Amino acid sequence: MIYLDALDDRRGFQAIYEQNPLRNIEIKKEESSPHTVEEYIADAKRDSPSFAEIWSELWYEEISHSVKVNEAGVFVDRMLESVEKMMVDNLMKGYTPKRVEAKIPILSFYALKNPKLPNAYTDEQKAAFDQFDRNVAKPFSRSLISEFQNRFPHANIVVIPDGHHFCFIAQEELVHGEMRKFLLD
Repeated sequence: MIYLDALDDRRGFQAIYEQNPLRNIEIKKEESSPHTVEEYIADAKRDSPSFAEIWSELWYEEISHSVKVNEAGVFVDRMLESVEKMMVDNLMKGYTPKRVEAKIPILSFYALKNPKLPNAYTDEQKAAFDQFDRNVAKPFSRSLISEFQNRFPHANIVVIPDGHHFCFIAQEELVHGEMRKFLLD
């Protein structure tokens, strides 16, 4: 079994989120009405610097299938915001993993990313978030990695410092090399 930055127990995320100093800050996004996929992508890169730094043709292809043109001729997400919110809420609040005793070989990748915030945040807000990430979020992530290792002592865990959730794109060579080695063993 191979996990790609997939933590199986997310029940503690809500408590961590409540400590995020940016959780109630609404940043003003530039008004935009993208009339092409390229304009939509430019907006996505501006609003999500962590995606911008791993952008590739694969992302272009993915985005082209996840947007639609509304009645006004503007490119918008296919997934309704309400559906996305329900998915995130369920992952953070409603999901409780079943206890399993896995006897199969396991390789698990964990990306300990250093989040990149949009320039719309102030320097003070960025500094407060960096402190939160360093003192709360990263230690919590490390505790989840330890818990997983304790549950599955035979698992091979690869922690990617300054990794990305989409590690199979952002750290492609490392991920493929570790997977190849794991599958050949």
